[in-house]
Amino acid sequence: MLFEKIADSIMKHAKLIICIWIVLLIASVPFVYKVLVKPEDVLQYDMTKMIDPSSESVKGMLIIQNPEYFYQTDMGTDMILVIECDTNKEKDLVEGDFYTYLKNNLVTKYGADKINIMSLGFSSNSGMAPPGIEMISIGFTDDRNSAEEVKPIRSIVSDTKVQLDKEEKAGSAIVTYLTGNTAIGQDTTDGAMEDVKRIDPFSVFLVLILIGLFFRSLVSSATPPMTIGFAYGIVMIVIYGLAQLMQVYYITSTLVLVSMLGAGCDYCIFIIARYREERKEGKDKDGALREAIIWAGESITTSGLSVIIGFGVISFCSFSMVSTMGIILASGIVFALLAALTLIPHDRRRQDVLPLHRRIVPRRKQDDAGLVRQDVRARKEVLQQLGQTLHQIRQGHRRPGHHPDRAPRIRRAHGDIVIRYGFDHA
Repeated sequence: MLFEKIADSIMKHAKLIICIWIVLLIASVPFVYKVLVKPEDVLQYDMTKMIDPSSESVKGMLIIQNPEYFYQTDMGTDMILVIECDTNKEKDLVEGDFYTYLKNNLVTKYGADKINIMSLGFSSNSGMAPPGIEMISIGFTDDRNSAEEVKPIRSIVSDTKVQLDKEEKAGSAIVTYLTGNTAIGQDTTDGAMEDVKRIDPFSVFLVLILIGLFFRSLVSSATPPMTIGFAYGIVMIVIYGLAQLMQVYYITSTLVLVSMLGAGCDYCIFIIARYREERKEGKDKDGALREAIIWAGESITTSGLSVIIGFGVISFCSFSMVSTMGIILASGIVFALLAALTLIPHDRRRQDVLPLHRRIVPRRKQDDAGLVRQDVRARKEVLQQLGQTLHQIRQGHRRPGHHPDRAPRIRRAHGDIVIRYGFDHA
């Protein structure tokens, strides 16, 4: 059978397999750093940039962003400062001192030839009278990453308000919002990073608890998540490489981890549970591992291929956000399946998967027939039954009409005292 050959190969080349995984994990470290620590340099946070470029809406946006038509690229859509004006006094302050001070502060920091500031005017339903909003566009003329300047610009806006307060011009009363494609993308990045910090540890914590309750072993509960951690590091290489060819949406890195934890840990549990059953039946470690790889491996491979096909079909979608997500999710399941098939057997060779409360009970060595070892409670029960039987024998000898050949018999089997309750009829 195919899986018999696979099992033999995995057990024969266990050390080589471990070395390959370790080398791949070490090689993935810089890619893990780039994808998880500096995701803005790899992943895409603006969904509008992932739309089919042949669509009418994208073509129109490209015309707006063409510098041949407008002096300022992006026509102010890069970053826009929106200011609420509820009264004429606020409107005059914003259009006068606030705009002047803000422009001077931005030019001082970035230089007049590096930044372009333009007032987009006042807008209101009632014409030119408040309440309404004043809009100021902010863009850069060089090749810098505008997303990295969102926080500094917000800080400059706050400093401008303080500057007006010092001159008793009620700068703190001005309500401002820095928005635009770049600002929204940066806020999305920050929010996503905060979500990942909460989601990933919480997912691992729940997995540890559930697997720990199933196996009642600290080591066994940590084995599946650690195994999937190896595979997740390799997937970071796939994400980085794919991001060089096409745009990858930022949420994909979180989704692939959750899907790998769910499916991958399930595959690991199948193998560990089958190994434990084989050990309980008396097989040695190598024999139990081989059976676990053959039968559990066949099941998880079939299940994994079904999931891979399901995610792989998504990659044919014309929307690049969905297609790249399908490719990466399918790759995650592939590496999770490989990790479960190759790493779990090696780990099982190093330890038995038995509940913790059974490991601390002294047990005699397993005999050649591979009989299941008895714990202290079972031995006490045998001794109690032996005492009761001896008491019945003594009482039977004292009774008239007693037939010794009908007394319970005591025999030894495989080094353990076993009581056989039966009577022979004369």
